[in-house]
Parts: sequence; C-alpha cells; structure tokens
Amino acid sequence: MKRSKRGFTLIELLVVIAIIAILVALLLPAVQQAREAARRTQCKNNLKQLGLALHNYHDTFGIFPNDRHSYWPVAGTRTGQLPRNHSWMVQILPYIDQAPLYQAVNFEAQLYGQTLPDGKFITAQKITPYICPSDTEIEPSSIYNLATTNYAGSQGFDWWRRIGQVHEGMFSLESKVRMRDIRDGTSNTIAVGEVNSTGQKWGGRRGGAGTPRNGGGEAVFRNWSVSITHNVIATNPGYNITNPDGMAGEDATWWKNAPYAMGPYYIAAHAINSDWPGPSSLHTGGAQFLMADGSVRFLGENLDYHGAHNQGPNGPNSLWMSLNTINGSTADTIVSNF
Repeated sequence: MKRSKRGFTLIELLVVIAIIAILVALLLPAVQQAREAARRTQCKNNLKQLGLALHNYHDTFGIFPNDRHSYWPVAGTRTGQLPRNHSWMVQILPYIDQAPLYQAVNFEAQLYGQTLPDGKFITAQKITPYICPSDTEIEPSSIYNLATTNYAGSQGFDWWRRIGQVHEGMFSLESKVRMRDIRDGTSNTIAVGEVNSTGQKWGGRRGGAGTPRNGGGEAVFRNWSVSITHNVIATNPGYNITNPDGMAGEDATWWKNAPYAMGPYYIAAHAINSDWPGPSSLHTGGAQFLMADGSVRFLGENLDYHGAHNQGPNGPNSLWMSLNTINGSTADTIVSNF
C-alpha cells in the first residue's frame, strides 16, 4: 500500500515566504552598502589618478594646467582672441592613459566640433577616470556631443577674476598656478572636487540644503572637454566670452539649452550639496576632494561655512573657504583646524 507524500500546508508555505522576505530585507541594505563602498573607493581612486596627472603635468611644464586653453594672435594682448576653450581635463589626457585622444586634438582650433578619424566627436568620448561610478543620472553626449564628468576644479570663491583677490582657487579664470603659488599649503588646498551629473537646487549657499535637479529640463551638468567661463564684463574687460562653438558669447554661467552644459569647475561661494554652482555628490553626507598634494579626503556637507567671503582679508574666517584658496593670507588662518 503506497503512502501519499505530505506537502506543505498553506500556513507553512506562508511562514517560509515570510522568513525569506525578512532575510532579504535584512541583507539587501548590507549588499547595497557594500556596493556603494566599492563605488566610493573607485571614485577615490579616480581622484588620485587625476592628482597624479596634475603633478606629472606640473613636472613637465612647471605649472598646473589652466582652466582653459586660450589663444591670442597679438602677443601680450587680448586683441583678436579666438575661441579655443580646451579645458584643463583635455590638457592632462596624456597623463591618464589617453595619449591617442590627446594627439587627435587640434589646439589651434576650437575644440567643439573636432572629430576622430572614425568621425566620432572628441568631446563626446566617455572617459572612465572622469566619471564617479555612483552617478549615472544623465549622459547628454548624444544630445550635444558633450560627455559628462563628475570632477571639477575649484575656482575659489567665484568664477570671475579680481586682481589681488585673496580667494582665488587652483582653477580661477585663466589661472597660471605653480606649486610655489599655493602658499596655504598643498595638503590644505583643494584642487578638484566632486559634482553630480544634474547639479543641486534649492539649497542656496548652505551645505546639505540642496536636492538633485531633474535630469531633463533643469539639469546643469559638467562636461570634461570645453570650458564655459562666467565673466563680469565690468571687472574683466576684454576677456574671451566666445562660446565653444564660436558663436558670440554673453555674460553667462552655462551654455546650450536644458540640460545646461558647464565646464569642469565649481565655485566655493556655494557649500557642498547646496546648489548647482558648488560641489556635490551622490555619496551620503558629503563629497570627495582631491587636495593639491595628491591626497583625497571626504568632506562632510556640514563643514564650517560662512557666506561673506568676498570682503578680502577682512572677511570672516571659514574652513570651507580656506580649503578652496591657494593664498588666502590672514583670511585663511582657520585652516589650521583642518
């Protein structure tokens, strides 16, 4: 006489399903955290690679790359300046194993529109060390032929140049920074920081107060190849504000229609994760920064910040502002607390 096999009862089956659901709920956050930790480590390695490239460039030319490559036909003047707009990231390509791409660039012509032998646009090439693996929000290369980057050079307090300004950064307008110019100390000076691919909004200048922008109609992304530099004509007469495509420029901070294109730089007038002009990341609680000595540090979004830094050496001390300047004089004494 055969015995019938006993199956699971409905209650037993529900109990098993509930146990599996609990285990998944417990394990999933741990798996996600492990993956994010790995992505954050890769992001840190990317910044270290950029730091090594910047130092190798300095060893070769005796100067760090400037924010953009410009060309003036009349030496010693800004007369007849032509659009070039090759960013600092273009200038360090040979030092991040991108020599073939660098050799394809014509530095005597505008970069936007240049192509590789296969017809692909140079500016649309995705470069892995320029991308944080935690950020995959938008990729506009198919729209504007501009590939994104998640790393931006610090321009100091703001994006126009004032002669004698104590709050200039490593990549201020038409910067020409040598190692000896970083008088605040290379370990105390930010060279490059993270920027997310859409930019922040609604945060004003307060760290951690912003939220990522929508990836479509309001995003402000950084591209790695061409610089779009804000100018204040009243204080910088004669500077080139021609757009990267050769069209007449204007006093503006970005280029193209939404999603808006910006060059690979940020300003410290906005704290971490506040609004689109400043640094930001998708790492929880802050962003990673490359210091001028080549080290990488994670800085929290609540880092000491004050708003009135454009008062010269008489402005209030701020740790955040001190870290973003190369020669802040007495205004940067607070950096000793870092």
